[in-house]
Amino acid sequence: MHFGYRTAVEDFNGDGKDDFVVGAMGLYSREPHNYEEFVPERYLIYLSGDDDKPHDGSDGIQGQENGAIMPNMVLAHDLATGDLDADGDVDIWMADKFFENDGAGHFSVPLNLTDLVGPAPGMTMSSVVADFDGDGIGDLLLNRAVPSS
Repeated sequence: MHFGYRTAVEDFNGDGKDDFVVGAMGLYSREPHNYEEFVPERYLIYLSGDDDKPHDGSDGIQGQENGAIMPNMVLAHDLATGDLDADGDVDIWMADKFFENDGAGHFSVPLNLTDLVGPAPGMTMSSVVADFDGDGIGDLLLNRAVPSS
């Protein structure tokens, strides 16, 4: 990975041991054959194993199976973690997408920001998951940079 922009440490697979996720940025190529072309990278997740060592679980993210890169990968400035669906495990929000954890460290992507609010100008630069309203469910706060008109 050329640029792991944000990281978070949580117990994603429910074994009581720390795991970590890295939100990728990608890079702009300097190679002559694709100069200035955006080259996306995989979002990385490492899960603890029975041997107490981290193991690459990135294939467990929907869209990244078998070494693939997430379709329409975008920058993950906004990586945040918390229980967004109130099922007791730690989910991920990054790249304006909800990565829903199955409790074992496998993630589906059931919705993205456009699904929630429609097309929105600008880019999400940061986010946080916290229980702002005291209902026991993680709430999502986004900080978006919107271009001036």
